[in-house]
Amino acid sequence: MDSFLNWSITRRLELHIIPWPFGIWLLAFTDRSNKSNARIDGLAKDLKLEGTELNIAFYIRRQVLGRKLLQPARAPYRGIVGMCTDFVKD
Repeated sequence: MDSFLNWSITRRLELHIIPWPFGIWLLAFTDRSNKSNARIDGLAKDLKLEGTELNIAFYIRRQVLGRKLLQPARAPYRGIVGMCTDFVKD
């Protein structure tokens, strides 16, 4: 019975607990790499930002979207913004 309990707890951890930190880590990594790719792709030049202005813009965006009150409501908006970026023309 002891080995079954150990297996059960391990299985629950593997299926229910471990994917959440991995997903959060993956989103954080993606956010950081998108910031770097935006700078390399010329976002700062397109927006006429110099020096650390792009970092300040990303910091402000992160602070506004990272508030605890907005977290449940931001998922649909992020999806809408992501969808709308496909329609942006230069």
